[in-house]
Amino acid sequence: MADEQSYNRRFLRKVFRPIWKARHYFLSSARMKKLLGNAWLDLRYGGSFLGGSVVTRFAHLGAHDTGNTDYSILPLVFANRVKASDVLVDVGCGRGRVIVWWLSQGYRNRMIGLELDPDIAQVCARRMRRHKNVKIIAGNAVDSIPKEGTLFYLFDPFELNVVGQFKEKLEGMFCARDDIRIVFLMTKSLGAFESSPNWRVEEVSVPFPPPFRSAVLTLIKPELCERCRS
Repeated sequence: MADEQSYNRRFLRKVFRPIWKARHYFLSSARMKKLLGNAWLDLRYGGSFLGGSVVTRFAHLGAHDTGNTDYSILPLVFANRVKASDVLVDVGCGRGRVIVWWLSQGYRNRMIGLELDPDIAQVCARRMRRHKNVKIIAGNAVDSIPKEGTLFYLFDPFELNVVGQFKEKLEGMFCARDDIRIVFLMTKSLGAFESSPNWRVEEVSVPFPPPFRSAVLTLIKPELCERCRS
């Protein structure tokens, strides 16, 4: 009997302790306001809740799990960076939360989401079908870069070797252009750009813990680009 009672107490502590510890999170008015704000934008522009993550089926291709950027981060990196002429590309768009934020800001730009997982891409495309300026493409990002893209967004979608391939593909496609930028958040792969003479790296301050870094990357003017001179 004593052993059974002891087991029951341990079981109850195991079940209720996480709930008790999390009480301040759910009772915090600021956090609740943030959660409700996120859900409202998700529902208004995406038709359903877009939070959470999905374990990737494509880790063998260098892909990371599908996640979703918190809306509060996006004004910090996109403020005064989106031009009316830009074609916005979300690389690894997942469920489409960044595209939802672009729409919520009233941007009328063309928007393209690239998503490796065809099932996730199909669901995202269905959610975005009422937005005529949005297109979702299922496929490998390196092979699916839209030639009309100008401002690319990445939230650490893949491993360093794929980042290198993506960078080289951009250089090959857009060497003659001077309007190519990348907003690259929460990554360990900035070194691939910092070691290249073809990119200007502007590190930005966002609330991610080390060793993750974030930056806006600009492909330098053609006359200065080492690839174009060779």
